[in-house]
Amino acid sequence: MKIIITFWFWAGLHLAAWAQPRIIQQQKLPGINFDNHRIFLAISGQQGQTIKFYTDTGGGRIMAQSAVQKMGIEPDTSFVQQGKTVQIVNLAPYFQKQGLPSPVASQMAVVDFSGESEGLLGASWFANKVWNFDYLNKTLSIVQKLEWPKVMTKHQINLGFQKDKNGQKTTHFPRIPIVIEGDTLQVLLDTGAMANLSNQAQKKLNHKVIGASFIVRSIFNQWRQKHPEWLVIEKGNTIFHKGKKMLEEDLIQVPKVTIGGYEVGPVWFASRRDQNFSQWMSQWMDQKIVGAIGGSGFQYFQTIIVDYNQERAYFKK
Repeated sequence: MKIIITFWFWAGLHLAAWAQPRIIQQQKLPGINFDNHRIFLAISGQQGQTIKFYTDTGGGRIMAQSAVQKMGIEPDTSFVQQGKTVQIVNLAPYFQKQGLPSPVASQMAVVDFSGESEGLLGASWFANKVWNFDYLNKTLSIVQKLEWPKVMTKHQINLGFQKDKNGQKTTHFPRIPIVIEGDTLQVLLDTGAMANLSNQAQKKLNHKVIGASFIVRSIFNQWRQKHPEWLVIEKGNTIFHKGKKMLEEDLIQVPKVTIGGYEVGPVWFASRRDQNFSQWMSQWMDQKIVGAIGGSGFQYFQTIIVDYNQERAYFKK
């Protein structure tokens, strides 16, 4: 009996070890900076200047004119959109020279861009690759070789992507489920979700900007009605457009959120108009979503593997 028990004990340990993906080869990206659960990438310009990009799995691909000048890239001005000339630059050759992964769609639009960065590396930068986010040690790695276990565990999640009739991805925005109060919510995996804080919110959270998560107003109101004890900061999220205040949204602190089989919290969510997600963002997803989970939820994890090729993710605290 002792032999049998010992066998199953060691077998259990062996199976548990293989129940998680095994990273065989990965590369930590240089120039990565985590700031209040937001992830920035700094690269060098032609003259050694710093160019700061914001990385965002739920974002687009745009650059400021200042970044283009620092890189010494000549924009293509042959593109016309709605009667206006749009400057386009190809980022791939420049990133490849610096040993960095380049976007799947490497054409970046040059726009008026203000804020903490000079460009946005969005969904096309993350696409068709395998990533390892470590929010605890503040590193972002690209995984060159990975073995997934044959058996799915509760800490693995299948990602949803919009596809055409031939099964090819039409966008690269990953959908994942989260669980709050026993309800499974379909949301965007959004490392770039952030909230600019109002003066009142800054006093409570001691920051000007935070990595956040989003939820549609209808669900936000349900939470607030059902749980009046949950902390709410009215008009705590100030939304700017081209440097001007455009809108104010409420913030709510959800005590517990289940992500990848782990219950974590508290997690700050900013409210958004229902149509922002149920209509606008959902048109780029494989099914309807009601919000986004970002740094305010991911901050508790040492490992978040996002495999765009195998369309799955793995979480470990």
